[in-house]
Order: sequence, then structure tokens, then C-alpha cells
Amino acid sequence: MNKKSPIFLIVAFIILFGVGLASGYFYSQALAAESEVNSLEQEITKANNTLDELNQSDVVLAQRSIGALEKIEATEVKWSGVLDTITKIAPTDVEEKRKIVNFLSYSGGQDGQLTFNVQTLNSENVERLLGYVADIIDVFEESPDFNNPFVPSISKAQTSEGDSTLSFILSVGYTPATSSEAEDSVPRR
Repeated sequence: MNKKSPIFLIVAFIILFGVGLASGYFYSQALAAESEVNSLEQEITKANNTLDELNQSDVVLAQRSIGALEKIEATEVKWSGVLDTITKIAPTDVEEKRKIVNFLSYSGGQDGQLTFNVQTLNSENVERLLGYVADIIDVFEESPDFNNPFVPSISKAQTSEGDSTLSFILSVGYTPATSSEAEDSVPRR
């Protein structure tokens, strides 16, 4: 063998050793990259599962919210409808051709209890005015939307013309009837 052979072998061995180290390094890097990709894929899967769970919980929450809104709307008192019903059922004096009472004010509670401050027409006949109060109580008793009418107090006043008028408080419970029931049984006087 010649002198160059041992150098050639040493260089070849160093090159072979270097290629082996480089191959090992690149192989370990490829494994690390593959492991990182697998880890990221697991994280993505976990994130997608969490997103699906959140979307499902959002759907459930939205459904619950809709249900709660429907329940609120079902129990909500539409005060314009209440006032419209009161206007419809208030009796009219045939001679005077107007309502026998004026509703001066009202207050309502969440429990459906209403309180009205009411005043009758003017008349020289107090018995007629007391009949108006009785008529109002009857009308509220006959209405499917109202219950338990009660007049805790009545006061009499004199007008400047010498007629009398009665002012009274009317308390009544309000429970709206179904629309078909209400249309069929709204008392009109």
C-alpha cells in the first residue's frame, strides 16, 4: 500500500463519520419535527373539541335564553291592552251619551293587581251615582280579564252648579283572558 492510503482511509473515515453524524443529526431533527407536528395536531384536535363544546353550550344557552324570553313575553302585561279593555267595558249613560265614570289615574303591580282612582259623572241624584259605582263593580266582575273588584272608599263632592260627584278607589286583579275568550265575553254597556 502506498503512503497516501492511510491518509485516504483517515479522510474517508472522517468523511464517513461526518456523514454518519450528519445523518443522525438530521434523523433526530426529523423525529423531533414529526413529534412537534403530532403534538400540534393533538392541540388542534383538542382546540376543535373545545370549540365544538363551546358551540354546543352556546346553542343550549341560546335555547334557554329564547325559552326565558318566551316565558317573559307570555306573562308580560301589555298595559295598552289593559287600558283599551277598560275603555271598552266602562258603561255609558244612555241619557248623557258618555261614560258614567272617568278613570283619573291607575297604578299596577307585577302581580296583576290594579288600583284606579275613579270619578263619576255629575248628577243631582246621589243614588244614581252610587248605581254608577255598582255598575262599574258589575262590569269588572263580568269581564274575563278582571277579578275581585273592590271599592274600599267613596267620597262625595259638590260641584259649583250644586250637583254631586263621587270619587272612589277601585282595586281589581288583572289576569288576561285568551283572545278568543276575551272577544266572546267582553261586557259592553
